[in-house]
Amino acid sequence: MFGNHDGSGPGSGGMELTRTNAGAGGLLSGLMHASLMEAVYAAVDLGIPDELLTRPLTVEELAAACGCRPGPLVRIVRGLSVLGITTQEDGYVALTETGEDLFQGAAGHAPVSFSGRR
Repeated sequence: MFGNHDGSGPGSGGMELTRTNAGAGGLLSGLMHASLMEAVYAAVDLGIPDELLTRPLTVEELAAACGCRPGPLVRIVRGLSVLGITTQEDGYVALTETGEDLFQGAAGHAPVSFSGRR
């Protein structure tokens, strides 16, 4: 169906099919990308941006405000930190300038509420 390694065979179109390390790297990159996007989705779903727009919070305070457990929230915050959306200093989680821009919208526009709360 896919042809032989030398590019011959039915349906091959002359393309050589071989295994490469680039394929594994591409898979891992794709999985990492998907995990980070899930962190953004979870953050928005929990209302994390809404809570952090006003002031930095500890993970425990943020968890209580969002109605979730601190343990899983730490993993979400780490993912957001990898993307440059949040930062953690002295036990507090805060939106970075990028995070504020992303969740507040353009200057002069009202902040967007992702969790339905304002």
